[in-house]
Amino acid sequence: MGEVEVCYRAKVPPAEAGCFLAAERHLLESIAERIGKILKRKGAERDLIKRTKELRERNKELNCLYGISRIVERRGSIDGILQGIVTLIPASWQYPDIAAARITTGGRTFQTPRFRRTRHRLARAIKVDGTTMGEVEVCYRAKVPPAEAGCFLAAERHLLESIAKRIGVAIELHRAEQQLRLSHMKLRELIEHLQSAREEERHRLAREIHDEMGQALAALKMDVRWLRERFPRRDTESLRMVRSIERFIDITSQNVQRIASELRPVLLDDFGLPEAIRWQVGQFRKRAGIRCRLLTRPGNLTLDHGLSLVIFRIAQELLTNVIRHAAASRAEVRLEKRGGEVLLRVTDDGRGMRRRMDPAHSFGLRGILERVSYWEGEVNIRSGAGVGTTVEVLIPIPA
Repeated sequence: MGEVEVCYRAKVPPAEAGCFLAAERHLLESIAERIGKILKRKGAERDLIKRTKELRERNKELNCLYGISRIVERRGSIDGILQGIVTLIPASWQYPDIAAARITTGGRTFQTPRFRRTRHRLARAIKVDGTTMGEVEVCYRAKVPPAEAGCFLAAERHLLESIAKRIGVAIELHRAEQQLRLSHMKLRELIEHLQSAREEERHRLAREIHDEMGQALAALKMDVRWLRERFPRRDTESLRMVRSIERFIDITSQNVQRIASELRPVLLDDFGLPEAIRWQVGQFRKRAGIRCRLLTRPGNLTLDHGLSLVIFRIAQELLTNVIRHAAASRAEVRLEKRGGEVLLRVTDDGRGMRRRMDPAHSFGLRGILERVSYWEGEVNIRSGAGVGTTVEVLIPIPA
């Protein structure tokens, strides 16, 4: 690394070992060794300072990239995302006090305060699917100390490339979200149309069944009564047959009334959802012979007709599933308002499901999921072999 030397500027008396004493030679060796240690320590200090500075710069870069990720994850408007990103950039550069940044894309500009383009400028293209959509740039608004690679570090150049890529990803995600939102909107419109068409068809069928079959059965009963009155009282066999026909007509009339009510619940139109569910639970008890308890607070639940009809149909399907699949002895229906949501929960003590039910192979469950999805609600199913099944539906109440 170098040397240390001592010279006499004039002639000195001769000595046995030359003009320098042995102790002086050892001293000079010690001095040279000490100087070497000092230089080594100073070199280590310089290296530590350099590495500390590099670490500080890397930390700023990581903070910038992390901050960008957080902004993108929040999924706000694309303008808000880009403005948030451009605000983070200057703090990650060597001289943040005089650094300014700007993002230009799609004819729009997002920049930090007092941005102006100078000759101390670094820029990278923003690309989406290989197409250039704009650029992100950083400028120093004042003169900076010269460096070997210019006024920007190599790491800063790589950082700006990473930022440009992330901006491209953010724009691409925003486009995908817009397309998904549009598809979701079209799907909701389609589901609404299908449900509306389905309810209109049910309403038409209910009216035809009630009017035409009801009238036909009423006329038939009058004819049978007329016929009964014409038979002699001693003709007991014929009278017994006529009375049997009358009972059959009465049962058929009741079934017609029940089918018409299930197709178009008049109670729902006239008295609201809680009373319609109460009637439905009563019908369930009669048809299935299963004990069923209803828990509801009618005065606390006022919904518009569309949502009431959806919940009524879901309850109808869930109770039908209990009859068909559960082999239950008891069931419970809970209907209540919970915060800004309406809760419908149907529980049974049946055999439960041995494995998770696949909506693709269950038309009833798929119909429930479609209805709930349209209203942006959720369906939770808890079941197990031998422990029964609980289906809970939560739907937000429109403001």
